[in-house]
Amino acid sequence: MRGRVVDAGASMAGMADADGAGDVETLATNGPQLRRQRNLFLPVYGAMAVVYGAAAVLDHDAFMTVAAGLIGLGVAFIVLAAHYLEPASITLVGTTLEYRRPLRSPLRVERADVVAVRGSIPFHPSWSDRVVVETRNRTVTLPRFSASPATLIGRLQEWAGVGETPVAVNQPDGPPTEAAP
Repeated sequence: MRGRVVDAGASMAGMADADGAGDVETLATNGPQLRRQRNLFLPVYGAMAVVYGAAAVLDHDAFMTVAAGLIGLGVAFIVLAAHYLEPASITLVGTTLEYRRPLRSPLRVERADVVAVRGSIPFHPSWSDRVVVETRNRTVTLPRFSASPATLIGRLQEWAGVGETPVAVNQPDGPPTEAAP
């Protein structure tokens, strides 16, 4: 089930799945951050492995041999993780919000269960650093992604048809009034 990555402010209309089975819209991903981290750490750890490996060979030092081996394992882990793990993403699949995480099953929230979407700082989406999706049963806090939380909050509120505060159930319509004397 592959879809297109689109701007979080774009409309869902016309976002057909590759199979034609339903709408798929990827709102945000942490792929760019992972690439930046890989491009920073891989050369650093690679250079460290070469230096420690050379020191182990030239000095016949057991500590340097172990250190070079451990750093080499770190480099191998970075390369394997970069190529085989999918980045985390927030995806709308039809009427379901999916938070897809590497090495874990996706967290799914149905549109009908969503009662509010807000930021980590209530009533200030532009100040928030995370998106909070409140459902009937639980509260789901989404991590930081490439898209700004304010953009994601607006798009998810539009998708779910809710606001920032949950609608009170069995509450009177207006403010409480005092009895007349």
